[in-house]
Amino acid sequence: MLPEQLQQYTPAAMAGLVVVGLLFCFFGYRIFRVLLVFAGAIIGAGIAMALANQQWPQSMVATVIAGIGGALAGGIIMIVAYYAGVFLAGASFAMTIAAVLTGATTQNPQLVAVIPAAIVGGVLALVLQKLLIILATSFMGSLTTVTGAAYFIWGPAAIQEISKATPSVPSSVPQSLDALLKQGAPVFDNPHLGIAIVWWLVLGAAGVFVQHFWTAKKKHEHAHVPG
Repeated sequence: MLPEQLQQYTPAAMAGLVVVGLLFCFFGYRIFRVLLVFAGAIIGAGIAMALANQQWPQSMVATVIAGIGGALAGGIIMIVAYYAGVFLAGASFAMTIAAVLTGATTQNPQLVAVIPAAIVGGVLALVLQKLLIILATSFMGSLTTVTGAAYFIWGPAAIQEISKATPSVPSSVPQSLDALLKQGAPVFDNPHLGIAIVWWLVLGAAGVFVQHFWTAKKKHEHAHVPG
């Protein structure tokens, strides 16, 4: 969430997440370099604003200036480090998948699973750039869109609850499949989380389909037009 001084702009920021997420989801490969710069700017601005808010908690001017400087720095870094951006895209995608599968949250990070997944995803993105860029941008864009949409559908409290959701794991290890079914498979505590995951997967899959058969293909064909 935004710093306290900027909370009034949260609806606009969430609407921006929806728009940017849809661009990532359906046009990610086609405009990947532009998206890298944009993502770098967002990450840089977020880090700089968080640091400024800690250092000068009562100064909105300092927070805004730091955000602008962080955005410029983040965008420039992504321009210079294209392959680092490709690696980060693959790593972010794999890390998100691992986090969902293991129920990782900021309170329960499950680093043993998330960190190796991020490394493998980043390496695969460098080797299989087109495929991994399509997958990464589709599902990360879908996640961004769902996050922004959830704010307007369920409100800010629901987003905070989803971010803190943890899996409810059986206390003992079942000895058979029948025992597992009776005991219950791991479930998540928050009722909105399951719906958000379904939205994320469906929209992400739609993004992969559209990019593979339309937007990414058009970019590829355009790049080979003679003349």
